[in-house]
Amino acid sequence: MQTPSVFHYSNLVSRDVESDSLLEDNKLANARYDTISHSQVESPFNVLSELRAVLKYSIPLVITFLMGVGNRVWDVWFLGNIGSKALAVTSLGHLFTTVAGLSIGSGILSAIDTLVAQAYTGARYPHTIGIIFQRGLIVMFIFAMLVAIVWINAESILVLMGQDPSLASMAQIYIIISIPYMFLCFTNTALRKFLQSIGEMEITMYLIFIQFPLNIASNYFFLVYLNLSFIGAAIHICFMSFLLLLLYILYLTLFTQIIQTYWPGLTKEAFHSWTEFLKLGVPGMLSVSTDWAFEVCALLAGVLGEISLAAQSVVISINNLLLMIPNALSTGMSVRLGHLLGANEPRKAKFCVTLSTCLATTVTILDSLLLYVYRKTIAYHFSTDPEVIEAIVQLLNIACLCHFVTGFGIVLSAALNALGKQFIVASLNLVSYYLIGLPFGLYLTRYHYWGLEVSYYFIMGSSDGNRVYLGNLPVNVSKSEIESVFKNYNPVEVTLKERFGFVEFDNKVDADDAIHDLHGTKVSGSRIVVERALGPRRRENREERSYRVVIKNLPPRTTWQDVKDFMRKAGRVVFADVLKDCDGEGVVEFAQYDDMKYALRELDDKKLNGQRVRLEEASGRRGRSSRSYRRSRSPRRSRSSRRSRSPRRSRSPRRSRSPRHSRSPRRSSRRYDDESVSRSQSSERSNSPRDLKVYDGEEPLDEEPTPVHRDSIDQGEIEERDD
Repeated sequence: MQTPSVFHYSNLVSRDVESDSLLEDNKLANARYDTISHSQVESPFNVLSELRAVLKYSIPLVITFLMGVGNRVWDVWFLGNIGSKALAVTSLGHLFTTVAGLSIGSGILSAIDTLVAQAYTGARYPHTIGIIFQRGLIVMFIFAMLVAIVWINAESILVLMGQDPSLASMAQIYIIISIPYMFLCFTNTALRKFLQSIGEMEITMYLIFIQFPLNIASNYFFLVYLNLSFIGAAIHICFMSFLLLLLYILYLTLFTQIIQTYWPGLTKEAFHSWTEFLKLGVPGMLSVSTDWAFEVCALLAGVLGEISLAAQSVVISINNLLLMIPNALSTGMSVRLGHLLGANEPRKAKFCVTLSTCLATTVTILDSLLLYVYRKTIAYHFSTDPEVIEAIVQLLNIACLCHFVTGFGIVLSAALNALGKQFIVASLNLVSYYLIGLPFGLYLTRYHYWGLEVSYYFIMGSSDGNRVYLGNLPVNVSKSEIESVFKNYNPVEVTLKERFGFVEFDNKVDADDAIHDLHGTKVSGSRIVVERALGPRRRENREERSYRVVIKNLPPRTTWQDVKDFMRKAGRVVFADVLKDCDGEGVVEFAQYDDMKYALRELDDKKLNGQRVRLEEASGRRGRSSRSYRRSRSPRRSRSSRRSRSPRRSRSPRRSRSPRHSRSPRRSSRRYDDESVSRSQSSERSNSPRDLKVYDGEEPLDEEPTPVHRDSIDQGEIEERDD
């Protein structure tokens, strides 16, 4: 039986060894090499023997990959508990470095997987393997220097892509600090692939075991003890990559003979045959576009805001963690397949692919089920921000299906890569991800609020339905003005606070119509936001307390999230916002009186973003012995049985949406053709994803200025709404 047509390692070396003297020096090593390499494929051909061979490679890789990505999960966990700002900046920087460098380099180094695995059982001299490895390092170092130039200009690139300028500026700092990490990462990746290809899977596993607890300690030291935020995150990954490289060198030098056996020393042979190496490396780069496409989507999610970016980062981390199992199976299969092809065993090679595919399919089905069942638990462990938690929960509904399809494809891609068919994998990925999937996703995100924003539609669908949120209200707007705007939609109750409010309707249809028609309507010169209010109404007999602090002298570009993260040092923050009408001022409300007092005592005259801020207790606060407060509707807004609708708004119990209620884009501002009733002053509706905000629907506790962005949803309330 003929060996399948594959790209062979011998294309990359003009000579097996450099000289006769080198051949003489390696006779002893060659004898040992032949004994080890050929023993890898000399086994009976049956299911159990092949299963043992695949699992022998895969199990150490499963542990290695899970712990490696587990390190990344711990990174996200620490950042998520510091605050969404640090998580968003680090996520944006990490996504940029992945898309604009790390993914490309990892793909190019995939040539080592194919060439070293085949050379291990097919090459005559072991130094041939070392030459291939050395060539890969030289190519990657030159590539890394070019990538560093791009990273230095990351801020302008991110702003050009539509990222928030302040977020891009901070991400630039993270990216520049991470430049040494790129060189270290490429070196560690090349070492890992080299060791895997010669069947030494356990070495990396041992080193990751050592690194894992040190990674947690490093996170704590840089992010918690030194409180360096995203700068500490960048220093942390550089430090851990250097530590891993040091562990590799020490282990290979002190405990193995691998360097003596395979390393040829610096040789001019490593500077030859680059074209042949890149013929495998460049398609290999494109063949890993599965992960790359996910990172591109996550990078574009940053345009939609910090909440979207933070949620996407968590979901990608969890998805990548679970994908490590099929990744390990595919890598083990790839190594085994390369050994079989190098030893001219095509029949065993075919069976190896079939067996590995069945194993990977079973594992991904189980992973997808676990991802769906425990989606809430995952969300609560990775963020303390209620909006981020809800976005994670809903996004995981989609990720579990995506995980299954991706895991199945990983094994098949690895089989083609092992055969040297990277070009086929690259072509399929380019078509499926970049010509179809990614453009279609961007279209849905931009014009139909889908893409990542589909999670927000799931969230909005969990609300009560007949209550809407009003935002961007003029400072001095009156209740009568708002009632006149909504009068044709049968509002039951209007509740106004300074700069925002809520309107409750008799039914969901009226609320839907009001949102559609009145979002963007001008009221006293300001275009108001009309969105679905999320969450249950506060109980009307609920005792209210307000422990509010005014924060002054805020630095320019300070966001509400910066203020919330700063004030969290004192206790649980209920509300936080930066007042746009008052230059350099913000407002914060605490859940407890003692927390407010602690903030006034300990955080006053402390630095926020490099500038000292002043704190004052807001006037008009209801004290600890506040009276019970109960709102009552005016008689004309009562929902008693005596309330009646005008004839034009009456509906039968089985009312269905008529054509005049349709949401066609060509819908006229006149609701009914037979009546001269205009329902809005303007029905200009925003289609920008930036305008889509999610509100939890909780009302403030008094009439003082209260921010839109807040952290006031209890975990139990989120669970109730999700159910």
